Parts: sequence; structure tokens; C-alpha cells
Amino acid sequence: MMKAYAAGFRPICLIVLIFFSVQLVMGKDTGRETETKSDSLMNNGLQFTFINSMSAAYKMRTNTGNYWRFGISLEGSYNENNHDRNYLEQWSSDTTESAIRGSGNNKNMFIALNVDHIWNIVQYKMIYFYLGVGPRVYYSTQKDNSEWQDVDVVDGRKRESHTSTKTIFLGVRGVAGIESKIYKNLSLSAEIYASAGKAWYVVDAEESLKNHYKRSIRTKGQQFSTGISNIKIGLNVYF
Repeated sequence: MMKAYAAGFRPICLIVLIFFSVQLVMGKDTGRETETKSDSLMNNGLQFTFINSMSAAYKMRTNTGNYWRFGISLEGSYNENNHDRNYLEQWSSDTTESAIRGSGNNKNMFIALNVDHIWNIVQYKMIYFYLGVGPRVYYSTQKDNSEWQDVDVVDGRKRESHTSTKTIFLGVRGVAGIESKIYKNLSLSAEIYASAGKAWYVVDAEESLKNHYKRSIRTKGQQFSTGISNIKIGLNVYF
């Protein structure tokens, strides 16, 4: 968790400097505009996140000047690997050591639904610091496949392993972020969130050894889960 904190807060100083630099360049024009026009960041809008995740949200302004934000997030990844290693196998009668060559892949998919109530806490010119809280629901799947074979023999035994994990999470999250107007009804935002709740998971694992055995195991469970996100960079469009 400490690594997550460090990864989240190291870039935030740079982001703040960028936002303030934008304001120094646009400060005069922004000042005139705010004197003659209503604040475009106080309207309804759409928010799109494009760094560290892909998400879209609708921001609805309330009568008190705060927001309700309804969002959906999608994430996915695919990785492949090849490896060589020594494998020590011990049976009741003897012990053998073999050189192993193998490969594998990993697939992940994640979808989340969030509802946040957002408060603009501090404003400096056209820079806002905001906080939010609301329910969070997500569903994720992860699949790990690997196979390896003895390389010291002509017809080495082939081993395979397949694992599938499915998780459903229900909880709450707290959001903290900054937002800066960059042009008319456009703004950039950077935020981080912490979540806590209950997760239910199912793990299906299958192992096989050619001409010897095949074993399948299913594990079900539930746990209390917490997490901290990376910095999420977004573009906001108000109308």
C-alpha cells in the first residue's frame, strides 16, 4: 500500500505546477472572462479519463453548486512470457531434477461503475480543488495460462496450468482532485481515490501432466478489500 501512496503522490506536484503555469499564461484573459460571464465549470458536463484508465462520466450540477457524477471505467491488459528454469521433482522412491522451458500469458479485464457526490472545496482563479464520496461497484476477470516441458529428454513430459479468477466488489470510495479551465468550456483534471468494501471471488485452477494426471480445483471466498488508485488524468467538457 505504501508503494501505491508513493506512486500516486509523486506526480501530483508536477501536475499542480503545470496547472498553475497554464493560469499564468491565461490569467489576464481568464480574469476578464470571469467578470463578464458565468463560470462554465459550474454547468453540467462530461468527463473523460485517458491516462492510467479509460472512463467516461456525466457530471450533473445540483442547486447547491455541487455535482453528482455518474461514471463507468474500463481497463484491460494482455501479457506473454517465456522462461527457462530448473525443476526439482520428488516422488516416494526417488528425486529427479530437470531443465524446464515454458511459456505463458496473462489476461485481465475490469469494469467499474461509480457514483460520486463532488464538492468544490477551494478555488484559485480557475483552479478548483474538490472532494467526493460515493458507492463503487466493479467486476474483474483474470486468466493465467502456462505450459512447460522437460528439455533434457526427447519426449519430455508436458505440464499445463490454467487459472481463472472472477471478482465482484461492492463498497465506497473517496475522491480528491484538482481541475483547471484551459479553454472556454474545457478543463483538465487530475484525481486520486481510495476505496474500501467487500469482494466476492471464484478461482478455478486446472493442472495437468501429460499421460499422468489432471486436477481441477474451485475456490470460493469473500474478503474485505481496500485500494488506492494511481493519478487519473481527465478532460472535461461543459455545456
